[in-house]
Amino acid sequence: DKYDILNKGSISSFVLKVQGTCKNLIHAYSGMRHNEVLSLRNNCIEKLDSYTRLIGVTSKLEGKLVDSKWVTTKDIERVINLLRSINQLVASRFNLDINQLPLFIRSSFLSPKKKFNKSIYEHTLISNKNYLPLNNSIKIKENDICELEYIEYDRDWRNDESFKVGVEWTFKSHQYRRSLSVYALNSSLVSIGSLQKQFKHLFKDMTYYYSNGAENAKKLFNIHDDHIA
Repeated sequence: DKYDILNKGSISSFVLKVQGTCKNLIHAYSGMRHNEVLSLRNNCIEKLDSYTRLIGVTSKLEGKLVDSKWVTTKDIERVINLLRSINQLVASRFNLDINQLPLFIRSSFLSPKKKFNKSIYEHTLISNKNYLPLNNSIKIKENDICELEYIEYDRDWRNDESFKVGVEWTFKSHQYRRSLSVYALNSSLVSIGSLQKQFKHLFKDMTYYYSNGAENAKKLFNIHDDHIA
């Protein structure tokens, strides 16, 4: 009832929402781009003694697809395992090696009527903006506008139709990169060079651009030492 799963047909759309929620978490805890997240495979976790890394590919550094790694939190392993559990159903059904499949597999292959074809090796085309975490919407409040004005004081937020109080925030996954950049530099614990490497930027100027307004952002207080923040 909670997620409107009323029949077999509802399951595929529900799985897509779960995948979208997982995708948001990966963005939030890595700063990866949309296509970089979709490049992940089922064996994308690299666990080290003090931190965890995600293994994928990027095209932004050399103009072609190259293997790359992103530092993340150990808690993201739960997210990867959830996606793997979905993919294991498909791998078992078609007798495939799960590591041959993309992490974000097409949910349509869960249907008993779906036949095997090569598109099973292609990631699902999850929208870049339509999958917020389950049962969650972001309505803009007055204090949100005030915070925007404080961070970027030279922008006319109140006369922008996309940012009126009461309307839903137009959210895109790229905003995770902006937030990560702002709060990482605001903390004074992360160097611009480290952030540049995490974001796969060719030039520090681009990383500085992402971090614009960091000195005015709210500080993140009262966070447990084990939290990735």
